[in-house]
Amino acid sequence: MQHTERFPQEIYYQFIDQSSDSSTDLKIVSLVSKSWLSHARKYLFRRFRISPLIFNEDPERYAIMEDSFEHLVRTLGIACCVKGFLITPFSWSVASKFSGPLRQIISAPLTETRHPGKLRLTEFDFTFLDCHFKSCDFNAITTLTNLLRSSRSGIQRLALENIDVYVPHEDHPIRLEAPTLDPFECFTAYAPSLHTLCIWNLECKYSFDPRMLINKVSDLPVLRAALSRPTGCIEALDTNGRKLELRRFLLRDSDRHLPYNMVIEILLFENRFLSYKNLEYLAIDCMYIPVFVGKSFLHNIKHITLFDQKFEGKNGLGMWAYNRAYLALPSLLCLQLVICHYENLPVLCRVILGPTANSSDQEFPFSEDFPGNAYYLGISTQASLSDFTYARPKSLHLEFDLSLKPGSLFAPDIHIASKTDAILRSYLDVGDAGFGGGPLRWITVNQLESDFVKAWPLTTSTGRLRQGQGDLWWDSWWW
Repeated sequence: MQHTERFPQEIYYQFIDQSSDSSTDLKIVSLVSKSWLSHARKYLFRRFRISPLIFNEDPERYAIMEDSFEHLVRTLGIACCVKGFLITPFSWSVASKFSGPLRQIISAPLTETRHPGKLRLTEFDFTFLDCHFKSCDFNAITTLTNLLRSSRSGIQRLALENIDVYVPHEDHPIRLEAPTLDPFECFTAYAPSLHTLCIWNLECKYSFDPRMLINKVSDLPVLRAALSRPTGCIEALDTNGRKLELRRFLLRDSDRHLPYNMVIEILLFENRFLSYKNLEYLAIDCMYIPVFVGKSFLHNIKHITLFDQKFEGKNGLGMWAYNRAYLALPSLLCLQLVICHYENLPVLCRVILGPTANSSDQEFPFSEDFPGNAYYLGISTQASLSDFTYARPKSLHLEFDLSLKPGSLFAPDIHIASKTDAILRSYLDVGDAGFGGGPLRWITVNQLESDFVKAWPLTTSTGRLRQGQGDLWWDSWWW
């Protein structure tokens, strides 16, 4: 390309930067010149994917994989670009960017000690991990410990799917190679710089038997006793009782265990290793709202994301009571809703932003508090309503997830559409006497041209409804 000197090289780098979300485009531009190759590699190899091998694979396959990996280690121009690893189980389908774990079969990544060809991750200066473990993986904590200890600079961002906390029980002894049965203790010991933690499918068990899930009120005393019991891992590393200071936290569950929130509350807020006082970004499934009711650290949250879920027979505004779903968020600047069922959009708005003249609680009879009475079972903290006020964020982003459940976001009937339109309009700070002034300065949508957005003439007429992309900070592709 003899004419490229007419323009500063930085201009071409901008083109590459704009293609950073497409590996196909990056591979194409990397073939243009050596300078383009160097810049494209920063994105192509930033998150390096390690796929597993089935245990009965031919030994020659292991050797080929080892040779390929060794080539990356020896190639300085590639090795220095690797900032993190995506470690996935074997699967035959690709998950949505919002979904839970991939479908899995018996397999394991080439980072575990029991493989004949164990990859040397210590050769890379990486700071994030995205690990997809198999459900009921007996060696998940052992593998996680090895991965965390392999990072020279220390892990700062961590995403985990299918992670278990094992509680010792006299009738169900557990023997592990890992120095701890508690993943939160593992984080504190081997990733003291961790500030972003994303968890899908957190469970608590007595043993590796999936039937031994801890999910009853009678199990709670045993769980509390186990979490308070000192272990050798932390003391051996002389951490002096320090805690991880999280700034971003995601909690999701693809299986919607019910009633499980009481156990989740204890795991998250009664362990000795996590601190949420500096938390600013929070993303949770809407079923976890009861877990966070009454928590003081919510006062510092600036950005919250709620993921929509389907509740049989109880979807839609007016079908729920809101007597306990109080989240005090005085510092909130942005509310983000990931929607896969259109009728739940006004429901989630109502939980965070409060009622409006267009979202009367008396429209339908109801018998359960959102997201369901069973989700409040065993929850220890309750909201204090004496000084409670609803959040007043400046912006609302609606991320319609068309890939998760095809067909669930078709244009709704005219009544639901008009009701949603009036509610969204009432939350905007436009100052009309007929609607009143809400807290929102603008609403952004990732699917502005869709039929279900075109059915909002009142909101559109304000000029405050815009096209925009969500802040998917939990997606390790952007780490």
